Amino acid sequence: LERCLNGEDIIYDIWVNFPSMGRRCMNVGYYPRRNCQGDVIGILHLSRDITEHMETDQKVMDERARLESILASLDTGLSLINRDMTVAWANAKVHELFPGKNPVGAICHKFFENSEKPCDECPIIVAFNSGEIETTEHFNSSNGRWFSIIGQPVRGEDGQIQQVLEGITDITERKATEEALR
Repeated sequence: LERCLNGEDIIYDIWVNFPSMGRRCMNVGYYPRRNCQGDVIGILHLSRDITEHMETDQKVMDERARLESILASLDTGLSLINRDMTVAWANAKVHELFPGKNPVGAICHKFFENSEKPCDECPIIVAFNSGEIETTEHFNSSNGRWFSIIGQPVRGEDGQIQQVLEGITDITERKATEEALR
């Protein structure tokens, strides 16, 4: 209260056990009230029950963590590519396949290929233009690996393509086996 009497707004959330309501999360605020000269003459105290909000937020965070865990367990790197070719999101596998740099916000071909221009017949660009799923196998000269790349258009509620989900799987061993069998 002393901080509030010195002019500072104090706001915090606290879990409280109420005998009649059980455990509740309360948002508590103390606000200094001032006279015409600006002197603090009192404190306004507001409390509101935000238990349902906090529980909903926790459920959303738990579900997000569960989905992130599922996506991280895939053997395929997934990334969402925007129309301007920037990476909007990437799963943990992308970070594993291309360590040492953060893909989010980067230009796709600069991040994946270390190139100033998109790959020839880029499946992401083709998927944006065709609206169809596009697949290719591509040798990445920046890391010496072969990848299977799938571009899946992601449509908004209006049916327009908003982004392309890129799936990238390292197929270097398979390509080496195919070459050895020739």
